[in-house]
Amino acid sequence: MLEKQVEVVSDFAKTRIEEAQETLRKLEGQAQDFFKKLLDESTGRLEPGRERIESLLDRVRESREQFENLVSDRVTRAVNTIGLPTSTQLEDLSKRVDQISKRLNAFAGKAASKVNGAKRKGHAGAEKAPHAAKAN
Repeated sequence: MLEKQVEVVSDFAKTRIEEAQETLRKLEGQAQDFFKKLLDESTGRLEPGRERIESLLDRVRESREQFENLVSDRVTRAVNTIGLPTSTQLEDLSKRVDQISKRLNAFAGKAASKVNGAKRKGHAGAEKAPHAAKAN
């Protein structure tokens, strides 16, 4: 059920981000077209117009970045509200599981060595006992 919630939130976030990016791309394209047309019409004031256009395009780019950050923050809040772990938390958990797994493997190796050692001692003693009985 948690996986389904993660998938739903992830799909929702991806869709919203893709829609927002597409809208921003369209707006940026429209702004560029408008400013190019404006620049072509104002050939007498070419340099000041170019500077103004660059300034406006910079503002469009900044607005786009701010919007993307806002969407990202909102998605993060939604994920946190649901109680889903973040990627950082999942990475930390994975590292901890790896550490525990290594410790268990090391412990299992030591335990197997002790068991094998005890078996060898037991077999050696078992072989001697029948010979001793025959001698009596």
